[in-house]
Amino acid sequence: MPTLAARIVEVYVFRIKDGTPEYLLLKRAANEAIYPGIWQVVTGTLLEGERALDGARRELAEETGLTIRRLWTIPGISTFFDPGSDTVHFCPMFAVEVPSTLEPVMSPEHQMFGWFELERARGFVAWPSQRDALQTVHAFIASDPEHADMTIVR
Repeated sequence: MPTLAARIVEVYVFRIKDGTPEYLLLKRAANEAIYPGIWQVVTGTLLEGERALDGARRELAEETGLTIRRLWTIPGISTFFDPGSDTVHFCPMFAVEVPSTLEPVMSPEHQMFGWFELERARGFVAWPSQRDALQTVHAFIASDPEHADMTIVR
């Protein structure tokens, strides 16, 4: 029977530039053992005993150096199966708004970044769950972050 695990978080970063939401995607470095060269959202593994919310904040800082303006939980979770470890992963998802004037500082894990409007961002990510999560963030949070208080984390 597969193991069930909740050790990975996904962070959907956006900014509002000239009134339009733009989403941050990171391109994994070519030398990465897992998924080299794919475009992804901020993603990372939780430390032993770390809360998902704290891990999301830490991963954002480690992978981009960006400052959080506001942070939301995204209703739902991302799931995937790793046949190598026979593990079903449940990944809490978060949306983060960052100041529009800041640019990320890349970690060695990534080789480039881009800010993309919704449809272009959805076209870059590899996984259907990430396309769906981007759509959810856009519809319920990024399109009107001033009124998206349903899941804001204070």
